[in-house]
Parts: sequence; structure tokens; C-alpha cells
Amino acid sequence: MTTIYWITKFALTNGVMSLSGCDEPENGYLSKSGPWDGAWDERRHFYGPSEWHLTRDAALAKAEDMRTKRIASLKKQIAKLEKLSFAP
Repeated sequence: MTTIYWITKFALTNGVMSLSGCDEPENGYLSKSGPWDGAWDERRHFYGPSEWHLTRDAALAKAEDMRTKRIASLKKQIAKLEKLSFAP
């Protein structure tokens, strides 16, 4: 049976993606050779549990956490910009 891995590395730009046909994880690294998701890359690596997951639910929870943290970061940046003044 083929294992499906859920990738969150690009969740904020491409969403959560599923990936099968990978090499077995080794030392926390998950990799796949050849064509992947419409693009060609000789070897793509997904590092440890922060970027790939064994269940869809875990991947969605990670993606939601990433989204929340990014929104907070952007709000902080906006607040800094709003405080700027270029007038003498």
C-alpha cells in the first residue's frame, strides 16, 4: 500500500498538497525524485514533521497555525508602517 504524505511547506501559497510515491522517510527527511505537481525538480526534500505529515488533519492544523502566525506578522508590519511619518 502506498503511503500518502501531506505537505505543508507551501501551504500559504499553494495550499496543503498530498504526495505519494516517495522514498521512505530517512532521518526525518522525506524526498521524491522526478516530476511533482506539474513541475520538474531533480530532487525535492521535505524536512521533518514541520513540513510533512502523515494525516490530513495534522497537515490542516499546521496550515492553520501557519496562517494565523502570518496574519499576526502582517498586522505587526502594518502597525509599524502606520506609525511612520515622513513629514518634518
